[in-house]
Amino acid sequence: MTDFVLPGPPPAAAQPPSAELLALHEAAGRLLGAPADAGLRRAYFGLLARFAGSRTGLGHALLPELGHPLAFRCAAPDLAAIARCFLDDVAAFPLRCEPRRILVLGAGGGYLTVALARRFPQADLAAVEPLAPLLRLLAQNTAPYPRIRTIGAAVWHSASRIGLMREDATGWSARFTDRLPLEARRFRALTVTSLLEMLGWTGADLIVADFPAAAETLLAVPGPAWAAALDALAIVRHPEPFAEPPAPLDAATLDAPHLGTGEFTVITHARERHAPVDVAERRAPRHLPVAAPRHLPLIQEEPGTAPLRLEGALREPWGFFLAGDGGFQLHAPAPGETARALFARTLAGQSRLETGLAHAGPGGGRIRFTVALENAAGETLAGETRTLAPGATQRLVLGFAPASGPHRAVLATAMEEGAASNAYAWARFLAPAFG
Repeated sequence: MTDFVLPGPPPAAAQPPSAELLALHEAAGRLLGAPADAGLRRAYFGLLARFAGSRTGLGHALLPELGHPLAFRCAAPDLAAIARCFLDDVAAFPLRCEPRRILVLGAGGGYLTVALARRFPQADLAAVEPLAPLLRLLAQNTAPYPRIRTIGAAVWHSASRIGLMREDATGWSARFTDRLPLEARRFRALTVTSLLEMLGWTGADLIVADFPAAAETLLAVPGPAWAAALDALAIVRHPEPFAEPPAPLDAATLDAPHLGTGEFTVITHARERHAPVDVAERRAPRHLPVAAPRHLPLIQEEPGTAPLRLEGALREPWGFFLAGDGGFQLHAPAPGETARALFARTLAGQSRLETGLAHAGPGGGRIRFTVALENAAGETLAGETRTLAPGATQRLVLGFAPASGPHRAVLATAMEEGAASNAYAWARFLAPAFG
């Protein structure tokens, strides 16, 4: 793990702010051009550290793998937390399971949550953080991901109100207690069980805890009910300014009479240490990686960009635009002409292309919808055409042999042969995706 420390105030001869910002943006551009270059990445983080160490307010880290900025507070340990996730790759601890539901406790500014969302693109995540400044960062940094939900609360061994016992100067490491007067208990505390009920989950496959005394807090009740559905529990260890580091997830913790008497015994879960993360993983995980290829939307739902080319589309504003949740309208052109939207994707075993079809116009002629798969050479491997009347909807699933490598999805519209005009030819493709 990198010992990443924010530098002190800059010397008197430091660069003027404009030159410093220019150097920072140039470093981000170089990293964008070579995202796998470890030297460029470390140099960029060094410039970020100097920038953050001489300012207050919000800054942003631009990392090529994200496609969106990560907000951090200057003159705070936020940047060190970003480095831990995107320089040291703390979220890459080994797992045999493929979690579908991930609960992140003590989520801070959301950096670890974002890293986990990228690692497990099919998982739903819930990030829990009690401290208001960090909760605001968490909401901002996870907003681009519809799979991530945020909850403002502390995790505790009982549902109650708790108070802040002590907190470091930066607000990144806090200790709570339920032994304060009621008026001093300003924070909502939830158990893992009540968190799952709030989320509407029957269980979590992976719980990642990144807060002091996590093992003692989570395993204070023998045989917690939520452990029955849990494949792995990961405890992140990091120095704590007021006391000894959180107890590691080891045999002494898990097998103690008041902690590990239920699901977390050496019989059901294997314990491994992957600095700085301790992991207890079920010996026979419930959710092993599946062979089925992942869902691949044509309209990018999460951060990042993907190529799109239009051919024959009308130049008017209604000729092409995004419509609904992950869909688009491609207005049918004049009779005898065809409009096409081409989406280049790299497939990994996908065997179908599916989409909803809708003729959303209030009148006019019938529209032909065509869905096809092309290889990199432009050869059509599979295709199907449907014709819809105004107001009609259908679901089209185009099957083909499992494909890998560069391909193109082609979604096209045209007026039915013999149509007089293309008025109100509102052709919409709803949530098109490879699967």
